[in-house]
Amino acid sequence: MKSTPTLAVIAFPGNNSETETARAAENNGFKAEIIRWNQVDKIGSYDAYVLPGGFSFEDRGRAGAIAAREPIFKALREEASKGKVILGICNGAQMVVESGLIPVEQDPLPFALADNVRRDENDHVMGTGYYNTWCAIKPE
Repeated sequence: MKSTPTLAVIAFPGNNSETETARAAENNGFKAEIIRWNQVDKIGSYDAYVLPGGFSFEDRGRAGAIAAREPIFKALREEASKGKVILGICNGAQMVVESGLIPVEQDPLPFALADNVRRDENDHVMGTGYYNTWCAIKPE
């Protein structure tokens, strides 16, 4: 019998929704624990990681830029090199980009988000502005 995968929800100063993120993970088969950004020594004990949204360090300078320079990202890079999953939500995704965990080939970083345009299978624009689609993630 396979053990329940473990997931760390990493809380940074100014972020939010850690509890909701952990609850959603638990409702989908993970054993989730909320840890602080300065608990670097705990990082290696999880199977996956989530960086929730909010406004880490008040988004000073640029969204995610200060948080991405914290020592925990060195540990996350090591875990990613082992094939572990790191998911960033909103500000968490900005931290992942700023930290270099998502490789880019140009410096400075290009705009990290796709155009907010929905297209059909023939590449015709169906509309612009915000749209929402669902994505299911199943632990293995």
